[in-house]
Amino acid sequence: MWDFISVIIGGLGLVLSIGNTIYLCRKNKRKIKICIKRYHVKHSGKYDIVAVLFRFENCSHLNISFSDAQLVIGDNYYNLDNQIHEVKTNEHKIGSQIINPKAEYNVDLPVNLLPLYSTGGFLVFAVPPDTLSDGDTSLTLKIWTSRGNPFQKTFVLGEDQVC
Repeated sequence: MWDFISVIIGGLGLVLSIGNTIYLCRKNKRKIKICIKRYHVKHSGKYDIVAVLFRFENCSHLNISFSDAQLVIGDNYYNLDNQIHEVKTNEHKIGSQIINPKAEYNVDLPVNLLPLYSTGGFLVFAVPPDTLSDGDTSLTLKIWTSRGNPFQKTFVLGEDQVC
C-alpha cells in the first residue's frame, strides 16, 4: 500500500518537474520585437551614410544585450559605423528665431535591455555610393544578441517583427 502511494507521489513529482522545466524554457526564451521605423541616406563624399531609426523591445523575463548589427544589401554585409554622427536636429522656432536646437546622434552598441523594456534610436552604416535608395520599403539586418545565435531578418518599414 505504501509502495503504491510513494510511486504515485514520485510520478506526480516527475510530471510537475517536467511541466516546470517546459514553463521556464518558454518564459526565458529570447523573445524580442524589432521595429525599423524608417531610414534615410545621406550622401557624404566617399560613402553614403544610412541612418536607420529602430526600436528594440525585450519581451522576455531576462536581460538581453544587442551587441552588433550589419546591414545586408544583396550578398554584401556592411558593419555599423562606430563614429558619432549627428543624425537629426530638432528645432523650435518662434517666428524666425530658432530656440533650443537639439541634435540626435546615433546609438552606440552594445545596448543592454532589462526584462520587458524597450529602447530606440538610430543605427548608422557607411555604404558605397548609390547602394541604397530612400525609396525601399524594407531593410535586411543581421543582429547579434547576448542570447542565442545571430539572426538575419528582412524588416518591413514601420512594422513590428517578433524575433
